[in-house]
Amino acid sequence: MTDHVSRLRRVLHGEGPALVVELTGNSMELARAAQEAGADSVIGQLHYEHPVTHTYTGGLELEMSQIREMAAGLAIPVGVHVGNQSRLTRQEWEELLRAGLDYVCANIAAAPPYVLSDGGVPKILYVRVGIPVEQYRGLGTFEGLEAILFEPLSQVQPEPQVRFNALDVVNTESLSKACPLPVLFKASQDLEPEDVGLLMRRGCGGLVLDPGYTGSTAEHFKVTTEIFRKALVGTKRPRFMGYDLWG
Repeated sequence: MTDHVSRLRRVLHGEGPALVVELTGNSMELARAAQEAGADSVIGQLHYEHPVTHTYTGGLELEMSQIREMAAGLAIPVGVHVGNQSRLTRQEWEELLRAGLDYVCANIAAAPPYVLSDGGVPKILYVRVGIPVEQYRGLGTFEGLEAILFEPLSQVQPEPQVRFNALDVVNTESLSKACPLPVLFKASQDLEPEDVGLLMRRGCGGLVLDPGYTGSTAEHFKVTTEIFRKALVGTKRPRFMGYDLWG
């Protein structure tokens, strides 16, 4: 997995913040549109129903051929998000690792423990609000965990009741200071391009564009990706990323 680790780390630790696009499903057409628009990486889906679009992706027996096609056919790193519609078995996990992917993503509350403990596989862990900040420091001790994706309440609700707000920025900064890994921000609802610079200055390591934001067609994916690619131009990673909040 050395080559895959290197490809993902080049995205996460490059000069500028990362722009990752999460797909509604495992569509090569959508993945290519995101790549052409400037995405640094794309994320497919497995065992997942999106809370806003209600797009459903099944297990490996349904999705493996499309996953393999994306992994083999794109020039950028390809990951897969394992959802919580069905618990991933060890057999599925081992089969997934043979798909040629660069990394695997999972929610911290849904991932089986063996996913986190498998040090040979690059991983991005999805976390939401409610976890004590000090616990983020411990996440950096797990081998193979390359980044944290912060999903604030304002960005993951099926019916928006809380908008993108100052607390999202404060939480992102606190997590970036506490965690020794890059902290990415899940953009799903009302994050505007003019908000991006502030997030990056306060510690964010990059954006992951949610499928609820990018639409359902290749043209929508391309336009949205281009907008946020431009918004990230000129922004740099903050120096305090990985700083000990209590040190």
